[in-house]
Amino acid sequence: MTKRPVLSAQFINGSTGPLFVLGVAPGHCTPKASLLLLSPFAEEMNRSRKMMAAIGRTLALKGFCVLIADTYGTGDSGGSFDQASWDGWVDDVARLRRHARANNQDLPLWLGGIRTGALLLADQLHLAPEGVAGALMIQPVISGERFLTQFLRLRVAAAMSRGERESAGALKKLLENGENVNVSGYSLPPSLALPMAKRSLQQLAPPPDLPVEWIETGPVAREPEELLASTPESWRHASSALKAHYLQDEAFWAMPEPVAPQGLLDLIARRMESHLP
Repeated sequence: MTKRPVLSAQFINGSTGPLFVLGVAPGHCTPKASLLLLSPFAEEMNRSRKMMAAIGRTLALKGFCVLIADTYGTGDSGGSFDQASWDGWVDDVARLRRHARANNQDLPLWLGGIRTGALLLADQLHLAPEGVAGALMIQPVISGERFLTQFLRLRVAAAMSRGERESAGALKKLLENGENVNVSGYSLPPSLALPMAKRSLQQLAPPPDLPVEWIETGPVAREPEELLASTPESWRHASSALKAHYLQDEAFWAMPEPVAPQGLLDLIARRMESHLP
């Protein structure tokens, strides 16, 4: 029996179009749990592809069936980015959850998300908390409003380099007026940007006592107690099982060349393995 993970690729039906799902399953043992992993936003997704694949392979070796999914308008799924909407993505996650459950009926199902994927996870979980064994939050975006401002500043910086003047506030006004805004090659639609800006983890607390693995990384060392204290208060109150972990390492979602830091993979593997039956 091979120890290599078994890969599979398929499309499932979404409400707007086909959704691409990459499956990574154990090749050496009977699966013990499953994980649906949601990716980051725009260029952060491309820079995280190597890490997401590495997470899939690493957790498959521990006994997880990992599903790495593209929401509508992203990756290999149907549609284009300018056709996406936040509500549509929330519905995509619901459909992906049903797909994961149908394919692994007897396995505990975890939801995982990187950056805005974690915010999307929290939104869907808040709407439908049943049937989820735990949440894996990797460098989660806490405030959609703050993230949108940072994303728009990429265009502001590009304009400055050309000697032009723009502001994030003015770009938000364009979105509020129903116009798409082009940022770093992405045509950002109001249907995606405005609802995302209204989401925050503080308002999307998990179900009581849901196991939560909260993992962050960065260039400066931080103590776990400091990280835990900086997580949203509503999450700390809702989940006595919330565990926060910090690793001084590369910000893989922001690196020009895709990376998969081994130390971070090892940390994720240890934490997720601790929840296996």
